[in-house]
Formats: sequence, C-alpha cells, structure tokens
Amino acid sequence: MKSTLFSAAAALLLSAGAAAENLSFDDLRASCTTPAKFHNQIAPSNIQVTCKDTQTKWVPDGNATLTAQAGRQVVASITSDKYASAPISGDVKIPEQALVCPKFKEVQETVESVRAVTCSELVAFTGTVTDFCSGTIDALRASNPDSLKIVDTGRVYDLCSNAAPKPAVGQSGQTGQPVPSQQ
Repeated sequence: MKSTLFSAAAALLLSAGAAAENLSFDDLRASCTTPAKFHNQIAPSNIQVTCKDTQTKWVPDGNATLTAQAGRQVVASITSDKYASAPISGDVKIPEQALVCPKFKEVQETVESVRAVTCSELVAFTGTVTDFCSGTIDALRASNPDSLKIVDTGRVYDLCSNAAPKPAVGQSGQTGQPVPSQQ
C-alpha cells in the first residue's frame, strides 16, 4: 500500500506583518501570475512546499523450515513366456523432506521534504501538487536513502505458518493395492 500525503505552500510570507492565507496549490500558482485577484499587489515570495510520503512494504525477515511428508511408491509386476501377473503397488517409507520457506515483515517508510520554490518554478510546473511532491520525494529517495525513516508495523507474513500440503487428487496413499494394467 502506498499512501502519499502532501501539504503545499504552507509558509507564505506575503508582506511585513501580513498574515498567511491558506490557498490551494493551483490558487498559489495563480497568485504568482495575478496577485491582484488575491488582494495583493505583488506575487508571493519565500514559498515552501512541504511533502510527506508514507509507504508500507513487505521485506524479507529470514527463513524458517518445516518438514513435509514425502512419498515413494513402487509398482511391481512379473512376466514370463507363459505367465503374467497384475501390477502390484506398495508404499515405501522414506524420510520427511525439509522445506525452506520465507518470512516477511511489514515496514513503514516515511520521507519528508521541505523545498523552497519560486513563483516562476510553480508557474512553469505542469501537474498537480501530488505530481510535484512525487517527483521531489522520488529524487530524494534515490539520492539520499538515509532520509528514509523506517519502522516495523508489527505485521508479519510467515509462509511456514500454513498447514502442510494436502495430497493432490488421485494420490490414494493405499498400500498393496493393484494398479490397473495399461494395455
């Protein structure tokens, strides 16, 4: 699951002593080109876009082993120039087979970034605030893996926890029963 949270244009310092006004990303871009529509004489400055990206992922958490019953069946028949016998099958005991299966744990990765931008950068950008932040976060993830804050969610997925496999259809497991001859 990938959940990306964004808050954009959080800090707008419009003029000395003026209070910041909450605007959408598109409104902020519009205020850069037409400040008068937003009751200002000049475009905003000191613009910061805050981006927070949260992702959950499954990562390997070691292996476990379990044993599963293995099977061996021997079929025997006798033929000669005068006689033939029907095939007889019998199960032969063999050791259990050790299986290795992976275990996973879920982790949550969080990356936060505050990026200073200019009005020209905002106006030139085509896309949504989510697109803007996705690009910023992707670049940060690639260039600085240490920026990730990783915590375990406590959820685990252990493929060994399931019951042993059940016999496939057609495996009778019976011993000493004749197997129909195929002529």
